[in-house]
Amino acid sequence: MTERVPGADSTLGQGVLDAFVAIGSARDCQAVVERSLDLACEVTGAKFAAAVVFEDGGIGALATRELSGEQALTLLCGGTPLEDGMVVRRNAHGDTGGTSPGGSPAGATLAVSMSCEGTPVSGALYLGKASGGAPFSDGDEMLVRSLARQAASALMTVRLLDEREKEGERRSEARFTSLVAHSSDVITVIDRDGRIRFQSPSVSRVLGWGQGDLLGMDSLDLVHPDERPRVRALITKAMKESDSGAVFECRLRTSGGTWIHCETSLNSKLHDPHLQGVILNTRDISERKSLEDELAHQAFHDALTDLPNRELFRDRVEHALERVRRQPEASVGVLFLDLDDFKHINDSLGHAAGDALLTAVAQRLRDQLRGSDTAARLGGDEFALLLEEIAQPQDAELVAERVLAAMREPFEVSAKDVYVHPSIGIAVGRAETQTTDELLRDADVAMYRAKESGKGCYSTFEPSMYASLLERLDLEADLRLAVERDEFVVFYQPTVVLQTGTIAGMEALVRWQHPQRGLVLPGEFIHLAEDSGLIVDIGRLVLREACRRAQSWQEEHANFPPLTMSVNLSAKQLQHPGIVDDVVAALDDAGLDPTCLILEITESVLMQFTDVVAGTLDLLKELGVRLAIDDFGTGYSSLARLQRLPVDILKIDRSFIAGLENGSQEWAVARAIIELGQSLKLETVAEGIELAEQLVHLQSLQCDRCQGFYFARPLDPEAMGNLLRRVDEGREWIGDVQNELVVEAVVLP
Repeated sequence: MTERVPGADSTLGQGVLDAFVAIGSARDCQAVVERSLDLACEVTGAKFAAAVVFEDGGIGALATRELSGEQALTLLCGGTPLEDGMVVRRNAHGDTGGTSPGGSPAGATLAVSMSCEGTPVSGALYLGKASGGAPFSDGDEMLVRSLARQAASALMTVRLLDEREKEGERRSEARFTSLVAHSSDVITVIDRDGRIRFQSPSVSRVLGWGQGDLLGMDSLDLVHPDERPRVRALITKAMKESDSGAVFECRLRTSGGTWIHCETSLNSKLHDPHLQGVILNTRDISERKSLEDELAHQAFHDALTDLPNRELFRDRVEHALERVRRQPEASVGVLFLDLDDFKHINDSLGHAAGDALLTAVAQRLRDQLRGSDTAARLGGDEFALLLEEIAQPQDAELVAERVLAAMREPFEVSAKDVYVHPSIGIAVGRAETQTTDELLRDADVAMYRAKESGKGCYSTFEPSMYASLLERLDLEADLRLAVERDEFVVFYQPTVVLQTGTIAGMEALVRWQHPQRGLVLPGEFIHLAEDSGLIVDIGRLVLREACRRAQSWQEEHANFPPLTMSVNLSAKQLQHPGIVDDVVAALDDAGLDPTCLILEITESVLMQFTDVVAGTLDLLKELGVRLAIDDFGTGYSSLARLQRLPVDILKIDRSFIAGLENGSQEWAVARAIIELGQSLKLETVAEGIELAEQLVHLQSLQCDRCQGFYFARPLDPEAMGNLLRRVDEGREWIGDVQNELVVEAVVLP
């Protein structure tokens, strides 16, 4: 689609362009030097600077910034002579606080020639940065070189005018002709009718025309038709005002019929008896325009993927909404995409691989869009799509489905197949008075709803989602206070030896005792804790309390085999650099034998982070703790990868237990997991046992341990203690589903 960059955000900045014009319109050498020095310091961040113009063997103009005149002359005249167009850039002398030979603070330096080839006018521009400052970049050098050329052109113009005035009648025409003949810029004189009366030889080099080809031609015939009215108005105005001038840009036609960008300085000398015309001093600025275009592209595009960035995307959404308001039957769709768990790619494969993946994702997004639509990278792993003039909201959902389907195919990164899935939020803007900010906000809200719905899916915005978001923000604020106020409590669910029915240990499960909401289950706040990073603090509290309880119950029931305590670790905890220290501190504070602590990590986490967490898992194993893969069977892990993990226990996901019966698919999966555990000498634990029939099947499959509501719901510390005391008294037990212990004779099927 046609590129559009917001006009108010020109990359060089309107102030910089105005300064270029001011340099070109200066009428004496000192003004040229002063303005050039100011602009050079502004665009490069130079701390100190100097500029000089030499004329007829002497100094015609000198300007300094943060330097004495003596220092400036030493730097400008005592160093390596700068020939025409020469640039010298040096790195810093070292961050020692010393000074350079010229007496300036030691730092990066940049020296650029301001010579006018073929004339007695020459000059130099010196820039320096303080010790420890950033070096001058390639971009700085390009800008300063462009500035130097502008200053040289301005000096040339000043010289031409000065020479014409100083020489008067004597030798003025010869001197003027000599200067013009050797000028690198195109000097043109036009009469009152706008026809070319004089043309300098440089027109051949710049535009390809012979010096006499254009004489008598209307000067406007060389100007691009789109810009001709503007240039005509400027020339007409100059002719009406004595000694007036202007600087403007336009495209001029070459002898080959192509158009190049030029900058022209216009000075009316119609009332000068020696000239009686308007002088046009023209130079080729194609290089500068190319730089401007490149900087404009960089300012509004992502450097990695070359997609439009947030600013350009927002501008396009705003204009798309304006068009929709003029065409009420159409709509505009905005899709926000966030790559789920992308951080894990960076952590496991490195940032270079992550960048390669983002680039590949950007290309797949482009492939799903029409030419009139826009794909943008908002930052990090967030992307956005703009769908212009869609007929109905369902069209946006179809695009979301195409994107999800495209992302299901693996990406080849670092010679590996990598899978990444986006969560997508959709918002549709119509002819109503919906603002750009509201539309973008709605898409963002919908995206977070998609994440809450399980990730790897899309969600279309509904007004109720905004209320849900506000509730989420309130809950997150309460969650932060809960950590400070220690409002979390730990419940415990017993694990049972399947063949004997004896309690082997328990799993620690966190609850939030909210002051207004009451007891809040983890499903309502754990995802918030993960997203906000509070899970690390909460997990540390649970780990310490669980270890303390386990040691206390072991001491109280010494005749039991050592009870184990299982504690869940989240992905963020596992990646946290202090996780091993947290485990050591919890064990030491409680005095618990490390072999009695089981750390449970979900299969999906382990499969995604094998390379990153391998060292952490090894350190935990060295402590003596046991490691369990939770929700096993849902993460599509390979046998080869499983063999490399230092795990001791496989916990069969409850989804395979719910439909357990002979011949069912769940029965086949459960049997395969148990047989896999036996072959790898890993203990197997079944979760979610609620029925006696499930227990019978698991016994027949020789599962080692189990837990679930059939035995007991999660119990608070007091109820768990009561259960252990009753078992210690020698009575069989079973828990009912109301979290109240009922002691009965139990016959395990």
